[in-house]
Amino acid sequence: MPVRPSDPPALIAFATALAYRDPKTVRAYLTTVRGLVAWLADHPGGDPFRPDLLTTTVVQGYLDSLAAAGRAPRTRSRPVFRS
Repeated sequence: MPVRPSDPPALIAFATALAYRDPKTVRAYLTTVRGLVAWLADHPGGDPFRPDLLTTTVVQGYLDSLAAAGRAPRTRSRPVFRS
């Protein structure tokens, strides 16, 4: 499992829950969520990361920031962001 010592406990738990998936899928999901966690840390109250910070508004703000940065639609539509 590709977790890092710097990953918040919630992300480690997420990675553990994905352990049955293809390693490439797990790596892609973790990369995506790490990006969200890093983006959130740059906003007031976003650090340290806590799962209760994840609201529809926060996720939409992150997706909007990806769009503004010119990130590909495929990046913005990863399944990890779908409910």
